[in-house]
Amino acid sequence: MKRIFKVLVVFVAITILLSVFGIGIVSMRNAALEKECRAYVDQIVPAILTDMSVETLSGFASDEMLSVIPKEELEEGFTCFSKLGEFNSYIGCDGRTSTWGSLKNGRMITGDYVAQADFETGPATVELLLLKKEGQWSILGFHINSEALLAFDKIHQG
Repeated sequence: MKRIFKVLVVFVAITILLSVFGIGIVSMRNAALEKECRAYVDQIVPAILTDMSVETLSGFASDEMLSVIPKEELEEGFTCFSKLGEFNSYIGCDGRTSTWGSLKNGRMITGDYVAQADFETGPATVELLLLKKEGQWSILGFHINSEALLAFDKIHQG
């Protein structure tokens, strides 16, 4: 009986150690992905906001995004966003990455980030949904929010 108890204790201890080790590896891997994704956002957002063009966004967009959103709709969006005036500065971003698995698509890595920027008419937030596919990050979703856009619409509607 003592021998079975000792074996059970050793088994539980090994299981706990392996679990802690596995969690540590996953945490380190996720931290590396978040650092990589944040660097990507820090690189692309100023480029997109400086040009404020469909062509620049399309260069960073995923095939999935480009196949779902018509170019005309993107152009309408940038026409609206241009009401913010000149892009002044990029403040930074915050977000997180997630790893998903499915039988159909295999492993997917996504990033959900919000970047802060300053324009001629005031501050704005840029919401990004990102996808890492075949070792490359790309944009799945992109949207700019700003109180200045709401104010502009109210002034020109009223």
